[in-house]
Amino acid sequence: MVLKKLVESGAQMDLQDSIYIPSVIEAVMSKGNVDLIKWCFDHGAKIEDSKRQKQLWKAALQTGQPEMLQLLLEHGLELSDKNFDQKFILMAYENGGEPLLKMLIELDFDLGSLSDDIKMDLWEFIVERGMTKQQSSYY
Repeated sequence: MVLKKLVESGAQMDLQDSIYIPSVIEAVMSKGNVDLIKWCFDHGAKIEDSKRQKQLWKAALQTGQPEMLQLLLEHGLELSDKNFDQKFILMAYENGGEPLLKMLIELDFDLGSLSDDIKMDLWEFIVERGMTKQQSSYY
């Protein structure tokens, strides 16, 4: 694999020239391979640049994999107003369904802080999937 060869040749995992160039983690996440992300962290990839946290949240939720999000949280991804766009809650539900949404709620994401429009959109997603209010009691 090219990434492994580059690292073996001395390339730095956390090298980034611009906020417009995706980090190694973002690029690898687009493939949805949790094991490869673990490998990147084992070989020096870091989540330290707060300017990129918003993009990492978006990329993690687009994979639709709770394991991917959990791995990033374990390595420093932060849930804060600065890093988390309200629309990401819809992305979590669209891409990962209940497991991702439940995970965000368990991280103490405050659904009450969502705008009324986002709450309505979220409720529409839940209803479209056939869930009743009783089934979605933890929302």
